[in-house]
Amino acid sequence: MNVDAHNTAAKKFWRTLIVVLLAGFVLGMTQPNIIAAIAGLSEGTYGMAFDHTGLVTAVVPGLPAARAGIGPGDRIETVSMLDRVTAYESSITIPGTPLHLVVHHGDQARAVTLSSDAADKASTIIQTIIKRLTSLAFVLVGAGLLLLRPSRMTWGLFLFALSANGTAGALYYHIFGIKVFLPIELVLNLIGTVGVLGLWIFAARFPYDEAPGWRAFFDRAAPWLAIPLLAGFYPFWNFLYTGQPYSSFAYYYGAYVGVVIETVGVLILVATYIHERGEAKQRIKWVVAGFAVGYITDGVITILSDPHVHVWPAAWLPNLTPDVLYFFWIVTPISIAYAVLRHRVIDVRFAVSRAIVYATLTSLVVAAFAFIDWFFTEKMSAAQLGSVAEIGAAVAVGFWFKTVHRRIDLFIDGVLFRRRHLAERRLALAASALPHAASLSSAAELLTAEPVHAFELTSGAVFMRTEDESFRRVFSIGWSEQCLAELPSDDLLLARLRASREVLSLHDLYWPAMAHCPESAGAPIIAIPVVIRSQLAAIVLLGPHTSGEAFDPDELRSLNTLCVGASAAFDHLESEQRRAENESLRKIVDQLTGRTSVTGIARA
Repeated sequence: MNVDAHNTAAKKFWRTLIVVLLAGFVLGMTQPNIIAAIAGLSEGTYGMAFDHTGLVTAVVPGLPAARAGIGPGDRIETVSMLDRVTAYESSITIPGTPLHLVVHHGDQARAVTLSSDAADKASTIIQTIIKRLTSLAFVLVGAGLLLLRPSRMTWGLFLFALSANGTAGALYYHIFGIKVFLPIELVLNLIGTVGVLGLWIFAARFPYDEAPGWRAFFDRAAPWLAIPLLAGFYPFWNFLYTGQPYSSFAYYYGAYVGVVIETVGVLILVATYIHERGEAKQRIKWVVAGFAVGYITDGVITILSDPHVHVWPAAWLPNLTPDVLYFFWIVTPISIAYAVLRHRVIDVRFAVSRAIVYATLTSLVVAAFAFIDWFFTEKMSAAQLGSVAEIGAAVAVGFWFKTVHRRIDLFIDGVLFRRRHLAERRLALAASALPHAASLSSAAELLTAEPVHAFELTSGAVFMRTEDESFRRVFSIGWSEQCLAELPSDDLLLARLRASREVLSLHDLYWPAMAHCPESAGAPIIAIPVVIRSQLAAIVLLGPHTSGEAFDPDELRSLNTLCVGASAAFDHLESEQRRAENESLRKIVDQLTGRTSVTGIARA
């Protein structure tokens, strides 16, 4: 293995390790919240809202705070660090969790111990699932794109996805205690706080992983955002550990500095959308719209969660909180995934994985069997009947999988990858039509125009072998008259294509003739040989997609198939041309022979 390959493999290993560790930590610390909610560790509530100074702003009648005589305008003071964590990290409270307070009412102060009541289990489960599945989708999309297409841009997206992780929740707190829970929560909040800067990196470089013009400033400035973000992060956590109060300025700064940074990031995306033109503008609109919805949702939740804002209906509390609006956050990862799959906004080099779809179906089947087992065992106390039901379900699933297999393939090709599917069909038809071309010029035109238009390429050209073994350009799109018109027989590219006989990438390839090809976006990036009976008969030079994305394996296979059809076409046309030439020569010979005989008779 050479040094470059070793370095590339090492980078891939460490990148994968870092992504897996970060995503695994975030998801491993937060996703079990769903298990906790379903298991009955529903969030406890004290029935009051208070700000960072302990000022009580709202009290729900009939709940612990109201029963203890606490009312709006009172000020509470926590007794210990455990009480501060319980009060200000409310997600760890379960029914019966004590909270030791000193309640100040005017000039009077009294000690109060509250015991939390259970919030509605169903609403807790619903809200927990919404929050956890949203963060799960975001982290998986961010991690997947980073691993498939590593770049500074996708690193930014992954960091921002991590910032949507939430908190560790009650499960770890009640298993390991506050000494383990609090460091975990600190790291999660640190990742969530600093991760916001990833939006600037992603927005500044989206969608081509470049930061031209004014966007370069935001790309360079993004890492420095860690300083103001950590400045807003410090006061609250210092208060939790030491009990040292912090000012209203520090509170609002910490609460809204991330929102301001997120606002700038979304505006960068909107400016990119406005600046783009044509098809590219339509392709990126889904990502921009998804981030806009997520941004609006985040802002609304931040405002409604402020204890001094009483817009959220009090009758919904404590069972239904503004956190339920996190449901709309899922629009962001879904829109990114849709844009990548359907419109290939980000160049992700992977084949359409039907295995992903089948794995999802398998997961649903497993979940169905688990539900059948639970329903008959727990609800109907009929384990034998449950076994019969499982056997029947297994038989039904077997027949269903056989039926649905073809439909899944059609769905993937026709819906998720419709544009690519239509382009590949178009090239397949062109490949079948090539052997029936009436002339070499029409075959060359078909060989160039079809891939250029089907795959939306910037340029294309066909060079065909001549009698002196050089290769002359016979048809092109996006090439001017001043561009390269002929390749000598000893050209380096021809030698490489004769040796490889397969698609050749021109990236970082030494080829002096490239200087005479179209420049910038129209420059060819791949060369495809057309081989007839082990002899190079023609070459096809193709430029990149108009969007700037690279060719994926499916497209290269389609192009290879097209060139196989071209080989048959050129072979047939050359044979026909030789047959016609032979026929013409035969006629000439016949005529000359006839004339000689006549002359001979005359002489005789």
